[in-house]
Amino acid sequence: MAASNLPLLHRIAASPARAMAVLLGLHAAVWTALPTLLYPNLPLDLIEALVYGREWQLGYDKLPPLPWWLVQIVFMTVGHDFAYYLLAQLAVVAALSAVFALARPLAGPLGALAAPLERTAAISTSDRAGQSLASFIIRLACDPRDGLGMATARASSRRYFHYT
Repeated sequence: MAASNLPLLHRIAASPARAMAVLLGLHAAVWTALPTLLYPNLPLDLIEALVYGREWQLGYDKLPPLPWWLVQIVFMTVGHDFAYYLLAQLAVVAALSAVFALARPLAGPLGALAAPLERTAAISTSDRAGQSLASFIIRLACDPRDGLGMATARASSRRYFHYT
């Protein structure tokens, strides 16, 4: 490993909660900016949320009312596309923060930092092989005691990368 990366790794190990906050902020910024800049139109699910949200019903045929209400509140207060994507990222950040908080007593502060990263990798990839490969890479990086040869031997004996 390059010597220039060591101070960063030491800072992450010294303060995993701060590293988690930085990662969540970066995640929210990137995934709010990218759709805002690159999508010419709103996704169909978001258009559907805008249609359902206007009605302010206590129940809908698809989901409980809170998602539709939140989108409608954002529409009434901000009314710009970036706010819808930011709302979604606030929900993601809240969920990943909960994963971090729940993993902390089980895995310790540094292990708890790996749990939301693994969940993000699993969510970001759509196929099972991609999920397993992402999980394999993150878990291998977080467990230096496991040798790469042993992990690849396990991986080659199965169809997908399943790291146990």
